[in-house]
Amino acid sequence: MDGTRALRTKDSDARVLFEDAWTNRINAGELVFEVTKEAEGGYSAECLTENIFTQGETWEELRANVKEATEAYFYDGPGPKYLRLHVVLDELQKMG
Repeated sequence: MDGTRALRTKDSDARVLFEDAWTNRINAGELVFEVTKEAEGGYSAECLTENIFTQGETWEELRANVKEATEAYFYDGPGPKYLRLHVVLDELQKMG
């Protein structure tokens, strides 16, 4: 066995281990979305760990859009078991 072939085998093994760890992390866990109520109305949601972003005019629409966007993102593989929508309230109060 030459050095190049051994290197390819090791690289391939590392890739398989990485892919297995990634798949298990997604399957065993949940994706968390930070949800913000927009000043103009409606909501926006951004996933904290993946490149997923969506919006909705109502809470129900946002929930449906988050699910749809997540399914689209993971179209070619297994996705998470759960989606957590974490609502962030950003309020500024004047003191005095």
